[in-house]
Amino acid sequence: MNKKTAIIILLFLVLGAIGTVSYFFFFNTNNEDDGGNVNIAEQPTNNFFPNSEETDPQNQNQQNNSDGDFQKIPSLRQISNNPVSGFTIFNETSTSTNELINNTGEGNATTTTEEIIDTETVYKFINRSNGNIFQTNSKTLDVDRLSNRTIPKIQESFFVNNGNNVIDRYLDNSNNINTVYTKLINSDSASSSEDLFVDLDSTNLPQNINSINENINGLILYALNNQNGTVGYIFDVETPEDQNFSFNTQLSQVIISWFKENTILIGTKSSDYSNGLLFEYNIDTQTRTKILEVGTGFNFLARKDSDHIVYSDNSSGESNTYYFNTRTRNEVDLNISTVPSEKCVWSNTINTMIYCAIPNNMSGLGYPNLWYQGQTSFNDTLYRIDTATGLKVEVSSLEGNFDIFKPQVSDNDEYITFINKKDLTLWSLDIK
Repeated sequence: MNKKTAIIILLFLVLGAIGTVSYFFFFNTNNEDDGGNVNIAEQPTNNFFPNSEETDPQNQNQQNNSDGDFQKIPSLRQISNNPVSGFTIFNETSTSTNELINNTGEGNATTTTEEIIDTETVYKFINRSNGNIFQTNSKTLDVDRLSNRTIPKIQESFFVNNGNNVIDRYLDNSNNINTVYTKLINSDSASSSEDLFVDLDSTNLPQNINSINENINGLILYALNNQNGTVGYIFDVETPEDQNFSFNTQLSQVIISWFKENTILIGTKSSDYSNGLLFEYNIDTQTRTKILEVGTGFNFLARKDSDHIVYSDNSSGESNTYYFNTRTRNEVDLNISTVPSEKCVWSNTINTMIYCAIPNNMSGLGYPNLWYQGQTSFNDTLYRIDTATGLKVEVSSLEGNFDIFKPQVSDNDEYITFINKKDLTLWSLDIK
């Protein structure tokens, strides 16, 4: 072997040794650390992110806020931090579409369209101190301010026309009851931005209206006292300036309520010293029929467009609550003590079902006047009651000292919303 050949062989041996060392250094040093795991480069590209089913179960029923953080919606939720004068709840449905691409596996793909329907419960309420209108919904904790109008010291408010109009009632410096009827214009596009506050179109109704009520067809009924008793008027939610006479009665202190399409209920106001009367008045025929004559403490809640009435009577020295059917004359003792007109609400899904807040102690005389006047307060338990049978089931004991006032239920009976009379804040409870 000559010297040149030896040098070439030596050079190949050195290069081979370097290659072997490089292989073990760069490619085989991770085996012990990885424990034999598959390399990233070998993972299928369509499984790079985890499946949605593997998300943290604690994030269910939570929503993203504007900062991207999750908001957990509690079952018992405080809607307002400040006193409210009135509120409404209703369901709002939105529809969107989603395109689905189906791969046949032969290089061809078809596209189908999926319709997605989303329903949320909307809450609108009015700040008692300044009359500003606010809105939120069941899927967020964020609250938007809708209006920039100020009406100080509102005593009572309620929404009509599916939340698109509102009626505010307050006292002026001469203690006259002022009633303002307001249409909310462009409310769908309103938010907390000053440029997107709703436009408000207001109409002043007559002073000293003592009772006001809306029916399911958008008609407003209100009552005024005069020297002969009480007179009633009706107007449509779209034309509050056009008001028509509806009834008169010699009773001076009345509560009115729509009952059926062409009839209204006229009842005496709750009193702890005089008996109660309730009449059904036919607007078309102008005829009056007495329905009930009961003892002291009378107040009532009628289900509109039905034969169902729930009322209270204190004639025995204790507050008793009854169901009465005006067609069959059937009466059921519900074996509860409450104030139906203020603490009960009819179900939107079952015709004979009613939800009532039942005070822990409502025995003795003087009710409900003592409670109206703020001389006493209650802690309530919420019940679902079948008025046809009297069967009642506890929904919630509402730990936290709630004195429920003016409850409402959502369209599908998923939420019950109420004012806590202790501080006039607004709350909502998931009852599904």
